[in-house]
Amino acid sequence: MIKRILIVIIILLLAFVTFTLLKNGMTVLGYSVYSIPQIQQTSKDLDDKIEQSNELNKVTFQSKNDELSKALTDLVTEEKNYQDALNQSTKDQINKANTAQTYEMEFLWTKIGNYATSNKITLTMDVTTGAASDVKNLNFTVRGSYRGITNFVSNLENDPKLVGFKIEGFNLAPDTVAVAATDTSNGTDANSTTPSVGLVGTFTIKGISINI
Repeated sequence: MIKRILIVIIILLLAFVTFTLLKNGMTVLGYSVYSIPQIQQTSKDLDDKIEQSNELNKVTFQSKNDELSKALTDLVTEEKNYQDALNQSTKDQINKANTAQTYEMEFLWTKIGNYATSNKITLTMDVTTGAASDVKNLNFTVRGSYRGITNFVSNLENDPKLVGFKIEGFNLAPDTVAVAATDTSNGTDANSTTPSVGLVGTFTIKGISINI
C-alpha cells in the first residue's frame, strides 16, 4: 500500500515538474530549458529576423542593381555624346583646320618640288579655286615609279609643315604618252600613242589657303 502511495506521489511530482517546465521553463546546472511560450517566442523572433534579413537583402540588392543600371546608362549616354561630338568634327572643322595656315606659293613650289625631285617623279600641279573664295585646291598629276609616287604622296601627308594636306580622289594607272614614231614605209614621221615605262597618278588636295 505504501509503495503505491509513493508511486502516486512520484507521478504527481513528475507531472507538476513537467507542467511547470512547459509553462515557465527552468535553468538547471547552467542549462536553460525553455517553456512552450518561450520556444514559440524564440521561433517567432527567429522568423522575424529571417524576414528582416530577406527584406534587407532584397532592398540592398535592388538598390545596388539600380545603381549599376544607372551607371551603365550614364556610360552609354557619355559614349553617345562623345561619338556625337566626334561626328561633329566634319567639313566645317576640317576646313577650319585646313585654312588655319596660309602658305606662300613660292614655299609650296619649293617644298613640293623637292619631294618630287627626291622621289624621281615628274610633277604637274594646277591651282584652282576651292569651295570658298579664300581657299584653293591643288590638282596633281605625277608620273614615275610606283614607289616614287607612293613615297611622294606620303611625304605630302606626313610633312608637319604642310598642315591640312589631305589626299583626295587618288587614282593610279599605267602611263601612256604620245611619242613620235617613224613610218618606214614612206619615210615620214607620224605621231602614235605608245606606253611608256611607269605610272601616272592623279589626286587633289582641297581647301588650302595660299597667297598667290
